[in-house]
Amino acid sequence: MAKIISLTFEYFYGSEAEQFSFYRIPKILMTAPHFKKLSSDAKITYGLMLDRMGLSMKNGWIDNENKVYIFFTLDDVQANINCSHTTGVKILAELDVKNGIGLIEREKQGQGKPTRIYVKNFNSLQNKNVHRFGSADFQNVDTNKNNYSQINLNDTEYQSIHQAETARPTAAPQSDMIIKMEIYREILHDNIDYENLVCGYGVEKVNEYVQLMLDVICSKKGTVRIDCADYPIEIVKSRFLKLDQSHIEYVIDRMAKSTTKVHNIRSYLLTALYNSYTSIDSYYTAVVNHDLYG
Repeated sequence: MAKIISLTFEYFYGSEAEQFSFYRIPKILMTAPHFKKLSSDAKITYGLMLDRMGLSMKNGWIDNENKVYIFFTLDDVQANINCSHTTGVKILAELDVKNGIGLIEREKQGQGKPTRIYVKNFNSLQNKNVHRFGSADFQNVDTNKNNYSQINLNDTEYQSIHQAETARPTAAPQSDMIIKMEIYREILHDNIDYENLVCGYGVEKVNEYVQLMLDVICSKKGTVRIDCADYPIEIVKSRFLKLDQSHIEYVIDRMAKSTTKVHNIRSYLLTALYNSYTSIDSYYTAVVNHDLYG
């Protein structure tokens, strides 16, 4: 290994730290149990591939099924990670759906054309992934470790999902549902910076919002009621998985200031959470303008 030469760098002053662009590696890759065995090089490569997705949209790299793909060759991996040919091959295999964790899917085009790479959505865990991770990865998960609320299936719509099968000796479907809920609970906690929200608003309040989103994300129903209309469950699920700390703070603060008499609080909160993704910027812009100009 070549000797690293020590250099003298300047400090950041004032707002200078905001002048750079950065590659973003999803926090969930660092914290979730099912990604723990993924190497650091593979996580960095996945982050680079996510960044490459922006180029795909500009170039129209979308297949007939409306799925976005990228071109990210072995040479790209070697150049960006500064690794050998063998290590580059291992990184791609580690991410692949065939022998790896399943974050990318490679499709050869033949005739000298580069391989298409479909970057999988790390937030969209399907049932087959739940079985793949298996209960072994989650047998030591302590839902009380971070003051997470205990799962009570009697309080959710999942109570009746397998009601017709109660006479069967196995409880595997229910176990899979619990595992799936815990996976998504951890994803939501990471997305919204759960610990910070708890410090500001308390465990019960934050858990109320997390459980509401979980009910929708893990629901077996085809639609969910939002703002007096039935929305496809996948659309609402996708929206909820994009919410971060600022969105939850926005909804909690708006609810605290609301004087509207609410008859169906669950439906009202779901609507508030769903709309927060598009209304938060306008709200804070109005607040700033009010403060500046009275």
